[in-house]
Amino acid sequence: DGLREVRVIGFKGISENEEVTVSYVPEELLLQPTTARSRGIRELRQGYLCRCTRCKLDGSDVPELAAVGEKLRHDLAMEDLNGRLQLLQRLDVSLPLAMASKARVRFKLAQVAEKSMPQEAIQLYQLALDETDIVLGQKGLRNASNIKRRLGQ
Repeated sequence: DGLREVRVIGFKGISENEEVTVSYVPEELLLQPTTARSRGIRELRQGYLCRCTRCKLDGSDVPELAAVGEKLRHDLAMEDLNGRLQLLQRLDVSLPLAMASKARVRFKLAQVAEKSMPQEAIQLYQLALDETDIVLGQKGLRNASNIKRRLGQ
């Protein structure tokens, strides 16, 4: 009959009347600044003008994922690590969906935080594990086993 079904998994639950969106474009395009993202969506989707909440924003308050994961080292100053964690939280608000690239950055941040912030590291590993499972499903089992090994499970 031509009907298709879409299943949505709420990473942190879905509130009543909350907007649920489906991306028709590659993850890399979703991480672009507003202007580049809008242009890319129009090109890929034959002139489609996205009207999701994020695309309606001017983009000035959306941190770039590259800035969060850039030059992560184990000797990163506590202030810088906290700043990166705050940027990741802001990114999660502006992009409230599971993404493989966010899971990779969470994993890297967790590695850096292991000694100085062990509780935060555990939480980051768990979120990376959940996100990897949601995004990659069976394909993510190898990544998940690496994360579980870091967690000591």
